[in-house]
Amino acid sequence: MYIAPKGKTHNLMDYTTDATATNLRKYQWDYIHNPENIVGIFEDDSEGESVSIPDLLKSIRQANLDYKKIITIMQDGCPENAYKDVSIGDKKLRYFAIHCTDNFETIPTEPQTTSFVDWNLNDESNEVNVIPSQRNTIEYETTLGTAKLYQFFEAEDASPPLLYNNSDNLLFEFVILKEDADKFEDYLYATWEKLLQEDELTASEIAIVRSGIAKVVDENQRGEYFLELQTKVPYESQLINSTKPYVTCNQTSLSMCLEGLGIVNPDSDMSFADYLENLRVEKMFGSRTQKQTRIDELLELGANYEEIPAIDKNFSLLKEKLLPYLRKGDMVTFSMGNHIVRLVEFTDEGIVVDDPYGCLSCKDDLVSRQDKMSNVYCNSKGHASCCNATTAYKSPCKTNSISNMSNTPGKDCFWSKESVNELNIYNILIVKP
Repeated sequence: MYIAPKGKTHNLMDYTTDATATNLRKYQWDYIHNPENIVGIFEDDSEGESVSIPDLLKSIRQANLDYKKIITIMQDGCPENAYKDVSIGDKKLRYFAIHCTDNFETIPTEPQTTSFVDWNLNDESNEVNVIPSQRNTIEYETTLGTAKLYQFFEAEDASPPLLYNNSDNLLFEFVILKEDADKFEDYLYATWEKLLQEDELTASEIAIVRSGIAKVVDENQRGEYFLELQTKVPYESQLINSTKPYVTCNQTSLSMCLEGLGIVNPDSDMSFADYLENLRVEKMFGSRTQKQTRIDELLELGANYEEIPAIDKNFSLLKEKLLPYLRKGDMVTFSMGNHIVRLVEFTDEGIVVDDPYGCLSCKDDLVSRQDKMSNVYCNSKGHASCCNATTAYKSPCKTNSISNMSNTPGKDCFWSKESVNELNIYNILIVKP
């Protein structure tokens, strides 16, 4: 491999004086036409600068998530980068480098700008094959501590039963500090089973997990996976919505259902519920309080639905009717006391819901909500009347400043069987892929 001297290639971005130079790499062409669309996978937190580089790391991670045996990388030059204190997904690394120079025994220990090194290929094609799951590692000492290098070799055809094997042609290395090895490997060699072990998933991650679960042949095992996935759907609080936060339980519960299907909020600059409210107004759908409006919204975003008749004061029937939908990976939302929540799971002792406003876990409070058909979340002490504020109740009083409220006031609220047997469950909406 070599680094071409500046001005000596036919690339337009090489400051060449050659009038015949017309070449542009794809990332350069994309940057010219839409510079804001090119975002580096890493940022130096101290300066907040991002760089345009081929997404080698993300490509390999995605290939592992998709269980691909081989990926093909276009011959677009190997990015030579080094960063300190960088984020990959939700994980933080003290140091990361992509290394692809001739001297593989020397790595930069300080942040540096991007340079591109030509691939050293075994043939003259414009593509190189790489086995994404390969784990060839070496360690050595640096001034930053013990470094661990993940080496990726060019793949070559192999005799059956193998389709590919690694050649001896080392293409590039990912360099991290050994102390971050577990975090890095969890990211790079991710599978949907590993993602399912996380406490909470993003909508994008849920889409990956759902795709993996769908391929599980055993119906019972597939159902168990979907039940587990129900508990990993991100909680959304209506109290952070910009539009009418105290009366948007409908939009907020629907947003959790859509994320549970792997549908990403189309506008990351606002809450998903706010996006749905803007969509309702733009499309001139009906009142947000009407179930048909939520149906119109979910259809607009590519989901489907099924309606279930009301189930009054009957925990056993509720479980009989709704548990099969949870096992199929469908999302369930329903009304109680003029308030809408998302059903998370059934337990031996009751149900768990994500309440976008806050938790009512005592039977008297739940029945009071049903009877009054209005907010009973706060009394003069700042919590529901029969509940211990430190154990059973997490939602703040309506009079509190929204900025001081928890982002998860009603996550995983437990309703006992005895409570459910006193409640009328209606407006049951199954949100389906």
